[in-house]
Amino acid sequence: HSTDKYRKVIWRCNAKFNGEHKCATPHLTEDEIKTMFLKAYNQLMGNREQVITDCRLMLEMLSDHTKLDAQIKKANEEIALVAGLVSACVHENAEKALSQDAFNKHYNSLVDRHQKAIERLEKLKAACAEKVNRERELRGFIETLTTSPLVLDAWDERLWRLLMVKGIVGRDGSIEFEFRGEKRVNVPRGEGKAGKMSK
Repeated sequence: HSTDKYRKVIWRCNAKFNGEHKCATPHLTEDEIKTMFLKAYNQLMGNREQVITDCRLMLEMLSDHTKLDAQIKKANEEIALVAGLVSACVHENAEKALSQDAFNKHYNSLVDRHQKAIERLEKLKAACAEKVNRERELRGFIETLTTSPLVLDAWDERLWRLLMVKGIVGRDGSIEFEFRGEKRVNVPRGEGKAGKMSK
């Protein structure tokens, strides 16, 4: 009924009709999802103080960058050391008559070591940036929890966008809602396998 007065929006798994083994999760109407979100929200907020306490403990761990900072410092030192060794190797080759095979082997091993050190540094920086992002997201989640109503009886698009990460639908139609701050609430209808939903 996409063009008449009975039109309704449904959500279904991306793999609902793909391949030989089709996804068995049911489709859900948008109204069903909204109603189930309200239940999940009210369940989450029924335990708001404990959720906020847990989030603050997680925030303390995320705020501690001591170990990552030390690893980044060590990686920078390794890069500087190897860059010096490469420079010395090139200088020695220019000053002395060395076997080019031996020089190339030594030079290439240093370049490889330098590249690996740079890759390690990039991974460490990415991990640090991810921690900072998670920390910022968690602070926002705590702020939203603190200022939001304890009970929600009508759909609120703003809270959906601020609080939700995703919902996983089971074969029985239940939804496990994942909120920011790594909090999950299952609106129970039994257990089943999950499918990722799309409009």
